[in-house]
Parts: sequence; C-alpha cells; structure tokens
Amino acid sequence: DYVFKSKPREFEQAINCKVVFIKGNHDPHEWPEIMTITMGGINFLVQHRPPTQIAEIPDFCDAVICGHEHNNWKLRSMTRQISENKIQIIPIINVSCDNWEFKPLDKNQLIAKIKSSYETRYHIIKEKNSGIEIIEFGEHNE
Repeated sequence: DYVFKSKPREFEQAINCKVVFIKGNHDPHEWPEIMTITMGGINFLVQHRPPTQIAEIPDFCDAVICGHEHNNWKLRSMTRQISENKIQIIPIINVSCDNWEFKPLDKNQLIAKIKSSYETRYHIIKEKNSGIEIIEFGEHNE
C-alpha cells in the first residue's frame, strides 16, 4: 500500500537496496500477489494480506511475510496440526513500514525477529502442554 501513491522505482532508489514488490490492495501495478522465497535457509510465503487460515500456507513454508495490517501488530504465528501430538509453528511478520519506524527491515533483522517469534511461541505451547511435539523451525514433517 505504501507505493501506490508514488513511483516504485523512486522508492527503490531511495532505500538503496533490491526491492521485491508484492501487489497490495491499492496498487495498480502488475506485480505478483503472492510468492515464495528462500532467505537465510528459511522458506517464506510472501503476500500482502496475512493468512487467515493455516491451509493458506504451503506445507513447505517456514514463515510468512505480509503487510496490509499497518501498525495493528508486528508478529503473530499460526500452528499446523501434523498429528494428534505434533504441531508446526509458522511465524508471521508484518513488515508494514508503520511498524518499523518507516524503515525497511534488512534480511538479518527480519530473520532474527522471525526466529524470536518462533521461540516465544514454542515456550508458550510447551508450558501449556509438555506432551506435544513441535517440529523444529525450518524442518518439515515427513
């Protein structure tokens, strides 16, 4: 949504880095609405709106990058039930610029925040139910 009032290439030049644009709900540009990328060994689902159901997240994705929510929240997670006693935690990071002092997160910041979100959720779940197995972050159920 940030770019819809400006010229995307001017934005990219102003922050001096490679930018991957995802189509927002106000963007008239012909950008993809959804994509998957791998960064730092983490498979991300990237889309403008956050997922509302775990089924929207492909099984091979470790985390989600989204925007749209502006400064309503920074980090969330969803859990995927693998079996009766086994789950996968999927962290979701809201990269809307309103959340991060109107500056983009660099790759290392983003990965650190995703891993921290996973660890926090892991400990909350383990405190409530020590009998549950949680798939390690970045690993996939086989």
